Amino acid sequence: ISTVIFNLEKRVTDSRELSIFSGNLLNFKLMGYSPTRVIEIIEHCLHTTFKDLKNNKFRSDFEQSILFVLKSWVNMEFKPLYFDISTDFFKTYSLKADFEHATVNAEELALWVYTCYLRIKFKDYASEALNDLQLASKDFNSATAQQYLSVGTGTFTTAESHYKDSDVICSANDVFATFSINIKNECSESYGKALDFIIRLLQQDFPQEYAIKLSSKAAKLFLPIQGIAKSSTHRFFANALQYPELHDKLAQYADVAMKEFTWYTDVEAGEKSCMPGSYAVFGLALASERFFPLSHRYFELLDDEHQMVHKYFISSLIDRYGLTKNALALICAGILSAQFEMTYKNLATLLEQDAHLSLLLEELKKHQQNDVKEILFSIWGRNYNKTIDKLHPEQQAQIRQIIKK
Repeated sequence: ISTVIFNLEKRVTDSRELSIFSGNLLNFKLMGYSPTRVIEIIEHCLHTTFKDLKNNKFRSDFEQSILFVLKSWVNMEFKPLYFDISTDFFKTYSLKADFEHATVNAEELALWVYTCYLRIKFKDYASEALNDLQLASKDFNSATAQQYLSVGTGTFTTAESHYKDSDVICSANDVFATFSINIKNECSESYGKALDFIIRLLQQDFPQEYAIKLSSKAAKLFLPIQGIAKSSTHRFFANALQYPELHDKLAQYADVAMKEFTWYTDVEAGEKSCMPGSYAVFGLALASERFFPLSHRYFELLDDEHQMVHKYFISSLIDRYGLTKNALALICAGILSAQFEMTYKNLATLLEQDAHLSLLLEELKKHQQNDVKEILFSIWGRNYNKTIDKLHPEQQAQIRQIIKK
């Protein structure tokens, strides 16, 4: 714990080590730790140990492992002390007839509430965890559970986590990692105020993974990009992007929001997951070349091993701008920014023009051999050599030379 977890002198070896560590951490007789100390260690793991580059690949393994151990402790050790448990078909819990608040161990209660918080945060049967949080609030009089349900962790003041005027009502709960935005007046000022609200909290260590719950009477609008999720968060940014006067503020939001290894939480984990800031970056780039530098920063930052949704954005960039020097540089940066295999037929069609092919040759000269091959695959597929063979001999020779460099 000192060497690996806190001092980061050695890296975590493998997921088996994590499993053993997590299991022993909740063995109070073995470790001699209090529940409060266990919470401190878990928090350090989540916010420091597994955000360190040498341990980051085990981040999700740790989250799953510690959640499993915490749930096992709750169900096998904590709840049996205070609940009668029925196992007919499904487990049901009812408070024991002789239950008294005075008998509840305060630190163990805090660990139960903390387990609920983590389950909600990591979407581990969150509705079940919410029910437990409500039990802890109502029947155990847990002030922490009551606070979590009403305002969040308490890290932020009411003035920071709530805003209301005639245009918009904004609130934020850092336990559920949600921004609730109720647009009363559909205008740029409303969305501008909402963006200011979100930016301020993100600058004050609001959870980096979150969702925006939008309430709006406007028609449902989404970005003109096939293949990305139609979530409430997506809709908020599509609405805000309608107002050119907000574009600079949206760019400011994106710069604050973009963090590697983080995701919007209202999209199921998988192919459509995307880093916070994605919808603003996509929309701004499609609106104006002025925001291409922002897109370049985005491509450099995103988690290239796990995010692939931006492959659809690249296709929309090709349709929007065709092939210019700046657009092609951005398109190639996007192609190289993730480990997906996608062939852009719209790009291949444009390259049938000699002028466009000349632009490609100039762009390819900037890249290393493997990257050049990846770009060519994205244009002409696995058999790109056959397409190259059909080009003018001089063009063939130039591409072959670039590939061999």
